[in-house]
Amino acid sequence: MIIVSDESIFDVDIKNMVDLKLSLEVITHALPNKTKEYISLTLSKYLDEAGLADCYNKLDYCLSEILFNAIKANLKRVYFKEKNLDITNKADYDEGMKTFRIDTLENKEHYLNLLCEQDLYVKFLLKVEGEDLVLEVRNNAVITDFEYKRVKEKISQFHNVTPEDLFANCIDETEGAGLGINSILLTLKSFGLPGDNYQIFIEGNETVARLVYSVPSI
Repeated sequence: MIIVSDESIFDVDIKNMVDLKLSLEVITHALPNKTKEYISLTLSKYLDEAGLADCYNKLDYCLSEILFNAIKANLKRVYFKEKNLDITNKADYDEGMKTFRIDTLENKEHYLNLLCEQDLYVKFLLKVEGEDLVLEVRNNAVITDFEYKRVKEKISQFHNVTPEDLFANCIDETEGAGLGINSILLTLKSFGLPGDNYQIFIEGNETVARLVYSVPSI
């Protein structure tokens, strides 16, 4: 396992990683541009070495969506705490989400700094399991029951409607456009992979989003 963070000097031998099937873990709080660029570059180089360069654009798009969702989940926690709202209480959650987007956009630096102060982190893991390439994003804000229910509903909708219906009818005004998860599932479908290759679950004190790209060999 190779571990780097926002403060690291990003210098990892990607060819060596692929040859030895080593895992990479990147830990971030606010996902500064240099860290996001490093993650994308590492994924690009890794796919190049593994003979999967054609998959880069789609997988990087999916990864960006997942990372954004994890940072957003952590931002909710610091925002609700500052507003003295209980994020696990549905009434408080609905109240907080009315102003969450505009407040965090207008005071972005303030809330990103709070993520560091309160050690709300996001971990990106790139690893090989058998013949699968796994992209995993973990954040230490456990998803609430009603957030998890909303995610499961989106995944269920994906299996039951056409892509056109997804974009026409699956807008979630409380969370933004609500197309991120659907876009990830549609991307998996374009690879010929089932929706089950994208999962969200709780492990310990972390919410885990896991995307599996099944390949013949790496």
